[in-house]
Amino acid sequence: MESLRGRLGGDGRVASACSGRYKNDREASMFDVNFDLLRHGFTGLVMVTARASGHVARGPRGNRNRSNPMRLVGVLSILLSATPALAQEADLVLRGGKVVTVDGSGTIAEAVAVVGNHIAAVGSTEAIETYIGPGTRIVELNGRTLLPGFIDAHNHVEGSATGHFFRLPVAVPPLETADDVLAVVRKRANELPPGTWIEGQGTYYQPMPTREQLDTAVPDHPVVIRWSAHDVIANSKAMEMSGIDRNTPDPAGGHIERGPDGEPTGIFRDARQLLDLPQPSYEDKLRAIPPTLRELWLENGVTSVYTMDTLEGVRALQELRRRGELPPVRLSISFMLRDFDLDALVSTGIQTGFGDNWLKIGAIKILFDGVWGTTAATYEPHYGTTDNYGNLSRTGEQLREEVLKAHAAGWQIWIHCNGPRAQDLALDAFEAALERYPRSDHRHRIEHFANFHVDDKILDRMERLGVIPVPQASFIWRTTDELLDQEGRPRLYILRTLIERGFRPPGNADSVGTQPFSINPMFSFTRAVLRTSKFGSEVDPDEAISVMDAIRMHTIWAARSGFEEDIKGSLEPGKLADMVVLSKDPLSVSPEDLMSIQAMMTIVDGRIVFERN
Repeated sequence: MESLRGRLGGDGRVASACSGRYKNDREASMFDVNFDLLRHGFTGLVMVTARASGHVARGPRGNRNRSNPMRLVGVLSILLSATPALAQEADLVLRGGKVVTVDGSGTIAEAVAVVGNHIAAVGSTEAIETYIGPGTRIVELNGRTLLPGFIDAHNHVEGSATGHFFRLPVAVPPLETADDVLAVVRKRANELPPGTWIEGQGTYYQPMPTREQLDTAVPDHPVVIRWSAHDVIANSKAMEMSGIDRNTPDPAGGHIERGPDGEPTGIFRDARQLLDLPQPSYEDKLRAIPPTLRELWLENGVTSVYTMDTLEGVRALQELRRRGELPPVRLSISFMLRDFDLDALVSTGIQTGFGDNWLKIGAIKILFDGVWGTTAATYEPHYGTTDNYGNLSRTGEQLREEVLKAHAAGWQIWIHCNGPRAQDLALDAFEAALERYPRSDHRHRIEHFANFHVDDKILDRMERLGVIPVPQASFIWRTTDELLDQEGRPRLYILRTLIERGFRPPGNADSVGTQPFSINPMFSFTRAVLRTSKFGSEVDPDEAISVMDAIRMHTIWAARSGFEEDIKGSLEPGKLADMVVLSKDPLSVSPEDLMSIQAMMTIVDGRIVFERN
């Protein structure tokens, strides 16, 4: 890594699945798609999952697998005749711990048996003994807690890899002041020829130098510093080399901040695409993605990621899979219409769910507005302004047309909406699509819904339409005292309200390099339960949730948001053997101690893929 960053139930009973050994997933070839067609310009995968009840579970949509009916009959026969007395020798048994199954009954067990890549049985240590044979690998939990593998339901693998390896770290903390940031940038400039671009990676609401300070410290190098996925500051050299001046228009959905004289201040909000900032090469990404997946996700017990990447990022994931170099993290790839053409996507006939259990197609993602305080689409001016109502990337009518087209073609749709005006328009679009093409289990989502909540009436619409809210508990950390002190401010991160209303929000980090530490689910657990910001303030503490609900957010509720609750998200017979062993029990420690919990072992597909010394 350094060379890369290198600067390049427990009652004695046992729940059992069938006695037949499961086979591994299909090879990567089934996911080979020409994504050039998708940029320029199905019936979904059938997942047959053997379950103890003897039924065959299907994916979210599509026909039954008719390729080999006799095989299906055989599987059903085995299922109906299976009993613990016929238990097959397990490949892996984990025993002697607290097994939090996250099933519908809240079962706490002691042991799990794995056959092949699926869970065969869950129960007491004594009951699982029937699965142990000469070839069984046994992991003694010694009282530690076993959970389903965590699922990150909204993130950006490619963007995280870029931030992790190719941007200059200037976050506060560990730095302390804007002068510290300048010192780091100046040091890097002294190592590079004049005219070489420098891209820094900061984090939210940190001390940041002005354009003028950057100009003084680094006059001969174009500098861009990110502090969020939406906002950057650039020095004059960077704007000059990008051809940006007072006459440069704002991009659709974005904004160039300007001073009283009309000149750009250097701050770009949802407008960084105007800067000619070189990006890592394709080969760089091929090298950076595997260690990023291992270090940021697997080592934190995250076994599945719902990711959004560019055309090049999607191609890199496929190539790494073909090479056998993609770490064992299950990936569902959603396509942002900023990077892909909707008509081209729809014309392929592909739908949400196509692929296999390692690499599959997720949703179509539409970035509709920006971030709260500046570019989120609101009905009232943003605080401290008289005429800033935020920005929309397209008109409401254009959104309706896109949603209708994607919905009719069988896709799940995610819409990024931080502001209430954007959220209302998104729900208008969903409602129109559902009226024309009814679909009871669409699971469309609004990303960032409930981070900034203005009106409870919108919850009624969300519930009626069956739209899933996707808030980010980890963002509680960045809440400023200025926002908390604003008169008439929105309610923030209303997690308890959502859950009490019957919503099942999926857990996620959405770090894009700005908060890589938040990929650890314990960070989100802590914020959701304690409700404290990095400035030490409580953030609407009445919206705190239980640790158990935080676990559900990052397991079964996340799986449901991606049509995967039948194969992952809980420890039940027949489901994929994706698990994490924790150093402490999150249900027993104090909320203040949650961040001290580490993933000691990560198991994916029945294999131990990470073990902490």
